[in-house]
Amino acid sequence: MNGISDYDFQNRVKPILDKTIHGSDEWEVVFSEAIDRKRILYPFTNERVCLKKYIEPLIEAANAISDTGCYLSEISGGHGSYSHAYIHLSELLDFFAKPYGMSKPVDIDLTLNYFILYSEHAKWALFSSFEDFALLGGVEEFMRVFEAKVPNLKNQTYEFLTDFRGDPSNVKGVSKSRSIIKNMLEHIYDASKAEQLLKETGW
Repeated sequence: MNGISDYDFQNRVKPILDKTIHGSDEWEVVFSEAIDRKRILYPFTNERVCLKKYIEPLIEAANAISDTGCYLSEISGGHGSYSHAYIHLSELLDFFAKPYGMSKPVDIDLTLNYFILYSEHAKWALFSSFEDFALLGGVEEFMRVFEAKVPNLKNQTYEFLTDFRGDPSNVKGVSKSRSIIKNMLEHIYDASKAEQLLKETGW
């Protein structure tokens, strides 16, 4: 694992990030047009068991498209300032398995669970939100391998939509407006699928 200076990020790594990630707000347009397929991962928290559930399939999918490592950019306060690192895929699971607060090889703080993990060849990206979900996008082969290892993604989308509806009867009661959710779904799927999902989950 190697830390990346702001200078190196701007000149060498940011062009790679820009090929996959369009913006720094998970509720708006996140992925570039180069990303073929996108999915919602939910819940996505900084608990080790949860991270392992997703990181292991992600490593396998990245290996399938000949990545040997990936980049990590911490999002600080949601204002577009970053701390960055390059992590070999062989080190990735151990990096996320370390308890939060334990010293890491570089100055990366994932306590808020707000970061972007992305392909060294600009073929996939994972945008982790501090609101306990993540957005994953990638080329067809990457997503095919990942989805085969995490077969309940459709149910995760329904659970996400139910929890963020703000229904007083659910545990989280985290409310988002319909327009915000609809815009996100149209970006992840398309307008028709977005409307279908909203109706099926009571929006």
